[in-house]
Amino acid sequence: MQIFYNWIERIDSTNSELKRRSSQRILPEGYVLSAGQQTDGRGRSGHRWQSPAGTSISTSMLLHPDALPMEAIPRLTLLAAMATSLAIEEETGLISQIKWPNDIVIARRKAVGILTEMAAEQGRARYVIVGIGVNVHPKSYDSQMTDKAISLDEALLLQQREDRRRTESLYAGDQEPGEGICSSNISRRKLIQSIWEHFSDLYREFCRTRDLEFLLSDYNERLVNRGQMVKIMDPAGAYEGICRGVNSQGALIVDCNGKRRMIHSGEVHVRGLYGYV
Repeated sequence: MQIFYNWIERIDSTNSELKRRSSQRILPEGYVLSAGQQTDGRGRSGHRWQSPAGTSISTSMLLHPDALPMEAIPRLTLLAAMATSLAIEEETGLISQIKWPNDIVIARRKAVGILTEMAAEQGRARYVIVGIGVNVHPKSYDSQMTDKAISLDEALLLQQREDRRRTESLYAGDQEPGEGICSSNISRRKLIQSIWEHFSDLYREFCRTRDLEFLLSDYNERLVNRGQMVKIMDPAGAYEGICRGVNSQGALIVDCNGKRRMIHSGEVHVRGLYGYV
């Protein structure tokens, strides 16, 4: 898939702008819109996503998944999460984890949010927009996210401190306090390109196979839910169970009271993350 990169300094939401542009003219699959600042970014369930100028990545891609059945569309979010995790590792060296279905966490805090939206007609997806927001540089968070969010810069600083602590335990007294700890110089544009290049590769294979078997092992290795107590926020009533991973259809596998359930959508809390104890 060819990728068409477009940049705008300030916008309400890259997802919303792609919808507007799609309604005005035919845009090719692989059309990417990224912004230096979002004033009205959104996450799942209507949650606000903060994107102050110069601190984060706000990027969206337009897809025309004509060959995919409707039930396969939600799996695109899992592809985006995998692509973003791979890109972060490639560009920064940071190891991240995926919180099914749409978050990337580092050091148990949220670094990335993903929002996939679509327009459908006659039982098929007319278009799909995959939006990704990444906290890159240090910034302030609203009161609800202060203890739950992290930027890539902050994660690198934590990693530097941990590396320094280990070094000091081996070579006590050889370094001055604070040496080697500095802010990063992560290129947002390079990270955007890496995200969508990885996504393009995964998307091509997914359109061919229509399931996630080809990336399942790597995805489950990165899945922070796996082996953890999770709470499923079901409309009929919340319940808890142990997550066993994700299957080839993108469903979360949860063992609950001796029964195995497949969770295809909804809000899932992981014990130890975002205040769930």
